[in-house]
Amino acid sequence: MESNVNTVHREPWNKGKIVGQKAPFKVKDIWALRVRLQMECRVRELALFNLGIDSKLRGCDLVGLKVRDPRWPPKFPRVWPLQTPPPELIGNGE
Repeated sequence: MESNVNTVHREPWNKGKIVGQKAPFKVKDIWALRVRLQMECRVRELALFNLGIDSKLRGCDLVGLKVRDPRWPPKFPRVWPLQTPPPELIGNGE
């Protein structure tokens, strides 16, 4: 008995492509990406890109982060009130 099952031969999606670790970005390429993101007003992507470059996070770690869109005005005051310590903690200078 012969089996007439049609088998579909699928080629791997990465056949013929370079796999493995890629070369690091050059400074020229980093600035080109930053300028392009700024010109397109893509604030979220620019923040993630800067965070990834500055902290050396991997792409899979960046994807898991949640970034909210920046808000203006910020919810914190521009000048933080200073609290002076109580006199008993300061002492009398002796």
